[in-house]
Amino acid sequence: MIQITTDNKPRYSGVNIDYEARAIAGEIIEKIKTKKDEALFEYIKRLDRYDLSEGLEITDFEGGDAIGNRLKDALVYAANRITKFSEMQLQKSWFDIDERGVVLGEKIAAVERVGIYVPGGKAVYTSTLLMNALPASVAGVKSIVVATPTIEGYIDPSLLFAAKIAGVSKIYRMGGAHAIAAMAYGTESVEPVDVITGPGNRFVAEAKRLIAGVVKIDSVAGPSEVLIYIDDEKYIDYAAIDVIAQAEHDAMAVASIVTIDRKLAEKLKQKITEKAGTVKRAEIVKKALEKSKIYLCKDVSAAIKLIDNVAPEHLELISETAWQLAYRVRNAGAIFVGKYSPAAIGDYVAGPNHTLPTGASSRFSSPLSTEIFLKRSSIISYNRDGFSEDAPFAIEIAKQEGLFNHADSIKERLENRVSNANKELT
Repeated sequence: MIQITTDNKPRYSGVNIDYEARAIAGEIIEKIKTKKDEALFEYIKRLDRYDLSEGLEITDFEGGDAIGNRLKDALVYAANRITKFSEMQLQKSWFDIDERGVVLGEKIAAVERVGIYVPGGKAVYTSTLLMNALPASVAGVKSIVVATPTIEGYIDPSLLFAAKIAGVSKIYRMGGAHAIAAMAYGTESVEPVDVITGPGNRFVAEAKRLIAGVVKIDSVAGPSEVLIYIDDEKYIDYAAIDVIAQAEHDAMAVASIVTIDRKLAEKLKQKITEKAGTVKRAEIVKKALEKSKIYLCKDVSAAIKLIDNVAPEHLELISETAWQLAYRVRNAGAIFVGKYSPAAIGDYVAGPNHTLPTGASSRFSSPLSTEIFLKRSSIISYNRDGFSEDAPFAIEIAKQEGLFNHADSIKERLENRVSNANKELT
């Protein structure tokens, strides 16, 4: 069960490589690359336990209308919130003309095809589909496909409805490392994509790590995490249920607390222990809490330092001074400010993406956004006068690097410009 510690220097090594899963994923990827559909269909039948009797892909999402109106309304509401936030993130092309008339800038364009992995099987992760597909749709991606494992080919109607409102082109009934390989390299039945996003099991994670560079990926996700700062006993019930909510993700999840009050730390431990034995998914919760901590810090500055060292995926600040604390924190995937901002609401309807950096990678990474589905092309356009001014400096650097043909490429135009100018004078 969760323990109190005064060790304020936790050590995180990021999302560690799972070498066993990596080896298996690597073998699957190689077979998909060489045998394509033959290998893909074999893996779907053996690992997904689906005989392909209903076909590999779904392009008709009308079956999603079978869900109840309350769930429809909730999914549409969530989609609208996610879309609005994504639109505010959207980057645009820009150009600048300096005093010499030289044009510089960046052309922003969406990638053409995106593959989204949605975990499946026993659970239905409708929110994952929305959180990954909608930013791609807002970015202007033409083709958005989803890969998800199924039980005998069955796709839950809520996923179909989510796909319909999120701009998804098709759903592939396939999961695991073979789905990642098929989307990265393409087969006779699966067109290759440019970007792959979405969480998955250990084999999916290692497959994504292996194909990074063949396509762009969002991240290699580790277990989900929350760190909750609390400094007032009156919010103890909020903190306790939020810890348990995070712990129910899976047995590897980490749900920790940081406080500067020893009595509060003791009461939190007791409250969480009592509550963990009575909730649904109690066995998963208890296993996750065995790895979780209540960090006791000497003061607020020490607590902020610990938060930045942990660099949590989710950070909750349950305090009357939450906004002041938020401005001091440097490292967190998402910061939930105030007592009415649990991480759970961010998982569904707040609007910002719930696909967040884990394993302390918020030190250098950001949440999933429209940016991952966009690419930049630098624009450089010189006129004669601007080129003449900059050319001598470029020539000097090229010569220093020993790249004499680079220098000549510039000299050719410079000499030609002088020659043409002399002709104009005569």
